[in-house]
Amino acid sequence: MRFSSRRGAPRISSRWLRGSMVLLLSVAPLAYAQQGGGPPLPAADLQAIDRYTLNEDVLQRLMAVVKEGHALGIHPTQPAADQQREPYSLDAIAAQAVAADPRIAPLLARYGFTPRQFLLTNMAMSTAALAVQAKQHPELAGYVAGRHINPANVAFYETHLTEIAAFLRSQQGAADPAGTGTAAGSQSGS
Repeated sequence: MRFSSRRGAPRISSRWLRGSMVLLLSVAPLAYAQQGGGPPLPAADLQAIDRYTLNEDVLQRLMAVVKEGHALGIHPTQPAADQQREPYSLDAIAAQAVAADPRIAPLLARYGFTPRQFLLTNMAMSTAALAVQAKQHPELAGYVAGRHINPANVAFYETHLTEIAAFLRSQQGAADPAGTGTAAGSQSGS
């Protein structure tokens, strides 16, 4: 029960994933693990992501955290090589993210998220975004094959697609809406 790990498969191109990656450093190691470069998440964590249900309140709080995180200059970093080999779990990934920048935990708390809840929200949103994209881009289907993806989250994402796209456009100065893999203003190779 993990995303495809086929060599040569396209990278996840979810605009939401790129937009929200600016906050939790955990999204990078999770994507790395899901693409076959690292250990998979435990089945219980994958089920927690699939069971998590998005709603309007969560979306508004998520966007507020991302916007404030951009304003504070919080940026993702790649995990150290030894961290990429460690066993992954949502809790461990969230702990790594919070430990990397002392501003993250208070920011999340201001908007009613624990680090784990924020990670679950991001992953549920990213998974729904990927499922929506896979409908239009068959080359992405391998990433969602064999996964139960919460249909309510897919419907929620489709319903809020215009709002999410507008938000991402408003964050162009801090995120990477063009899909180049870097945040605007950040140094490449960092």
